[in-house]
Amino acid sequence: MITFRSKIAQKVLGYFLLNSEAEMYVNEMAKKFAVNRGNLVRKLAEWEKAGILAKRQQGNLSLYRINKHYSLLEEMRRIAQKSFGLEGQLKKHLKKIKGLKKLLFLVPTRRIIYS
Repeated sequence: MITFRSKIAQKVLGYFLLNSEAEMYVNEMAKKFAVNRGNLVRKLAEWEKAGILAKRQQGNLSLYRINKHYSLLEEMRRIAQKSFGLEGQLKKHLKKIKGLKKLLFLVPTRRIIYS
């Protein structure tokens, strides 16, 4: 089962789910997301086995990207968007404003209510 509890999952999976065309190798991810390389390698293997990430070899590099054929991709993407995307970041920062009870954002494609 894939969860977003760990910082590695939040950073790496969140990034790939919100940037579906992205492709990165292990050292690039470890540096970009400031995560331990050993733990990252274990998580990448777990996610590849689960089918959410796809890996391809380019010379001696292993490049990872989101598996666009993963059966739960859209559900995972929605979770990532609400948790780590703009919507999640806005909610996180708006909670810090004292006295704010409700705020309505009108977005052309959908309505977001913060309460």
